[in-house]
Amino acid sequence: MGGLMEQLHQNILEEDIEVFLQEADEHLQLMDQDVVQLESDPENPDLLQQIFRSSHTIKGSSAMLGHARMTEVAHSMENLLDRLRKGSATVTTGVIDVLLHSLDTLRALKDELITRAPAAVDVAKLVEDVEVASREAATDPTERDASGSSAGGDDKQAATATPITREVRERVRGLMASGSGAFSVEATVYEGTDWAAVRLFQVHAALSALSEVIVSWPSMDQIQAEEVDLSIRLLVCSQADDKDLGASLEQVEDLQDVQVVSWDPESEPEEGEEEIEEAEVSQLAIASEGADAGTASQGQVKAPARQQTVRVDVERIDHMMNTVGELIIDRTRIVQIGKALEARYKDDDFVRALGETSAHIVKVIDELQESTMKVRMLPIGTVFGSFPRLIRDLSQSIGKKVEFTIEGAETEIGIISDGNAGHVGRPIIRLCFDRDGEPVQRPYDIDLSDPDYQDRMVLQVLEY
Repeated sequence: MGGLMEQLHQNILEEDIEVFLQEADEHLQLMDQDVVQLESDPENPDLLQQIFRSSHTIKGSSAMLGHARMTEVAHSMENLLDRLRKGSATVTTGVIDVLLHSLDTLRALKDELITRAPAAVDVAKLVEDVEVASREAATDPTERDASGSSAGGDDKQAATATPITREVRERVRGLMASGSGAFSVEATVYEGTDWAAVRLFQVHAALSALSEVIVSWPSMDQIQAEEVDLSIRLLVCSQADDKDLGASLEQVEDLQDVQVVSWDPESEPEEGEEEIEEAEVSQLAIASEGADAGTASQGQVKAPARQQTVRVDVERIDHMMNTVGELIIDRTRIVQIGKALEARYKDDDFVRALGETSAHIVKVIDELQESTMKVRMLPIGTVFGSFPRLIRDLSQSIGKKVEFTIEGAETEIGIISDGNAGHVGRPIIRLCFDRDGEPVQRPYDIDLSDPDYQDRMVLQVLEY
């Protein structure tokens, strides 16, 4: 596998690869579940956004490593998902199939970093399949040829055709009255760069060092969420001139074009309030901290935040459990000593205080034991996360519909000693499917040739 390892950037360490593998596993697992869910809920914009962000993260991370084939696959997925987000393509069975195939390919390419052996995958054929699926799912046939080529120009037009609020004008007038100059700065990165969001962030940061950024399109929140195209426009006020502002951006890589021009608050017509709300004002300027008028005005419900987690080696958890076990032994000993002292010196104030302290220590140790035990617990739904994909693949292969439901997914189980709770799922797969891969327990009085026949499988988790 020397070829791949030689392609990776020279400053990449084994620790960097390990972190990438862990993060890629998490994103691929989440995307696997989300893509299957998307097939039954194609009109969910938050679900689409979650899948898009995961694919974008994998693309950026693999590009940082220098894993070109993985980057290419993730980039093709991202383009298709972006069309779905914008409504220029619809979710079809073909789209779901090619997205799931892309995820399988990403897993195979990820494993190259573990096995150091090339994966037998045809990336070029997959990218072509993704493009075909994207064209076939187009909502408007006239968009099929124009969707890819016209993106760059549309992006720049969107960056310049931005509304200016009354508050922005008043803020600029106030700063100009104090001696600052007002400037409109537009910057565009090269098409095809994998670091568009990073470069736009650097542009924003470089200008912030020399000026007050009044407003930017896209906003900093959008840049940090990687919801960007190829260009950015900022209105800034600064004591520096246009040449100094332009020079401050020379160190930012991948910039195709930079324009810094003086801006007159009266040069652009004022927009109506409904259009005004579409521009998110920088926190450094008019709006109070935490204001998010731009995102709220879109009328979309924000996706529920995923649960925040921290990776901890299972060996550390085991060590913590053993330490707590030692504390429990000493807790029992302290209780025994306290009772003996109380029986011998029951009227002594120090013995009484020691008893109260030992009782508190016992309570704290009990709470610590309970919390430590919960650290080892995981919702069993994480074990069955791959089941919806498995059921879908099987239903596609046998040409029958299968309705799959998991009940009690929130029930928690303890982590097995090697940290892989997935061992629980494999024997259940054997219980649910026969040797031919078809669901068992089928009612034999049903006409299986009926095209409307649908199997129903319920995986129920009961806690005793």
